[in-house]
Amino acid sequence: MVQHEVYFDVRMWLESQEAPDPAAFLIKLHSAFSARLLVYLDGSLAEGRLDVIRLHHYPTADHRRLSRNLREQRHLPHVAALFSALEPTTIDWSPFVERRTRGEPDLSQSQPVAAVVYPLLTSAGHHACLIVIPSPSIDDIAAWRMANDRDIASLAAIFHARLTRSVEIHPQKHLTAVRLTRRERETLAWIAGGKSYWETAMILGITERTVRYFMANARRKLDVVNNSQAVAEAVWQGLIPRLIERPEQ
Repeated sequence: MVQHEVYFDVRMWLESQEAPDPAAFLIKLHSAFSARLLVYLDGSLAEGRLDVIRLHHYPTADHRRLSRNLREQRHLPHVAALFSALEPTTIDWSPFVERRTRGEPDLSQSQPVAAVVYPLLTSAGHHACLIVIPSPSIDDIAAWRMANDRDIASLAAIFHARLTRSVEIHPQKHLTAVRLTRRERETLAWIAGGKSYWETAMILGITERTVRYFMANARRKLDVVNNSQAVAEAVWQGLIPRLIERPEQ
């Protein structure tokens, strides 16, 4: 159960942020609400595909696989169900779960994985939601929701509104052209496609150290702190969507 003062601590932090950092927000919720996984998703569904505007989650293990799972054709009906919720709703998250990898929360495929979707207000044509998977120690989801739904929904709405407003007020932060070199875009494309540093080095015919150098440059230019954020930001800005399928020669 979350203590009442924790809610106000997180709310005061949000209200002090002109543009709240998604990672910091999710970390705060993770510790406050006994969650094992949180996902913030903003995007649109059109012509049988998901276009992701923003995707953040905590813990951050295997961002590429989660992004790929959400976009897979066989999962689109489940994504549509996420976006169609009009109020906090318990869903089965297991369709998006695959084999566990090192450092990832243990979400077993052998049984349904309960998650709670908190829908968020968006502009026409877009959808957003916060998805919370409670800790394995929570065996009564109904009681957990009774205690936490109001606070989580309120904090998620404030976060989403402030993040969206910051983009609208400061569009140049996201619309200013980022100059990535061809090699930096190629490297980002293969990393976005799920390749490791070593695999990317073999594909591009360069050393793994050079791949790391290109990724460091890309992170710096995109003003992010890790590769998952770099891929999300680059896709958002339209820098690599086609390169993911066929890197530029």
